[in-house]
Amino acid sequence: MMTEDERKHAFWLLKKYSSYTLWKSFGDAFQAFTNAWEYAVKNAKPPLASDDLWVEALKNFWQACSEFDRGLFLLKQGDRQIFRKNGNRYIFLHSRYAEKLMDSEEYVHNWMVNEQEVKNLFEKFDHLGYGPGWITEQVKNCPAVFGTENIFRSSTYPFSISYSNFNFPDVLSDVPFPSTCTVDTGNEVPFDGIWEPEWPDADTKRTTAINIRSLFAHSSYSNVEKGCMNYLIAGTVAPLYQDGVNLPKIPVRWRLIWQDQRYKDGLIPVEESKYLSNTNTSHSTQPVSLSTQGIAGNQACPQTGYWFTPAQADSRRHFKEGDPMPEVKSNYGATIWQWDSDQA
Repeated sequence: MMTEDERKHAFWLLKKYSSYTLWKSFGDAFQAFTNAWEYAVKNAKPPLASDDLWVEALKNFWQACSEFDRGLFLLKQGDRQIFRKNGNRYIFLHSRYAEKLMDSEEYVHNWMVNEQEVKNLFEKFDHLGYGPGWITEQVKNCPAVFGTENIFRSSTYPFSISYSNFNFPDVLSDVPFPSTCTVDTGNEVPFDGIWEPEWPDADTKRTTAINIRSLFAHSSYSNVEKGCMNYLIAGTVAPLYQDGVNLPKIPVRWRLIWQDQRYKDGLIPVEESKYLSNTNTSHSTQPVSLSTQGIAGNQACPQTGYWFTPAQADSRRHFKEGDPMPEVKSNYGATIWQWDSDQA
């Protein structure tokens, strides 16, 4: 059973990782990585052949950037196609391709004139992708990808995630009271939103139930087991649920906790301004390293100190927290300000 504190954290994370703000940052980070990769390709000595592996990779990365732009445009209008496998196919494939090519044990990157920059920008993108990777289209025979209590406790792959990896506000809002809207495993999900799995008793998780309706014939919301919330997408099939990595996937009844109607009015909720905070004050007093935290031009400086941008030579300068970080016009690409590890 999830504690109320764990329910609050799961609810916050699901809203955050299904948000326009997070997906926009995800896309911006991949664009910055692609820009740096392009710079490396164009400045390689000797010049790379047009069919070189690294040049072909750049073409793939451009395709992913195009898909990000398309998906973000739809998401900002309330269309969540980017969450579906057929909506983020190129994003997923090319980001995983980037992960493979950035494996320093398999590939040598010393041909890059900006090798460390490329690695730093990939690390940032890969870190942001931690969350959006969970929000994918559910299919009938797949377990809910986010759904396990172990996500907050276990060190066992793939759920080796702790609070220290995420930023949470000082005070988490209460989880909304569950609605009367439910959907059973195998049926079509009626609304985008956050749903909570429930089943009649503790023994069910250790056996494979066959008929979900018979399980709930004499059950009410007050006497059921409840698992970790998931973000389910309208029009997909409600998935099986896996309560832990060593337990079977079981059919459950999903209950709507929160219907996602963001962005349909053209507005971004104020809450999203907290999603990209550089510190986690709820569960850690240690600041998150800014060595790979790029800040796009025209954004507010998140921390007082020295910053630089690869878009301009000799760009290192001091900003105070809250200062606007300018956008530099250059042929390099997007202006991404990076924290200088040398703060002298």
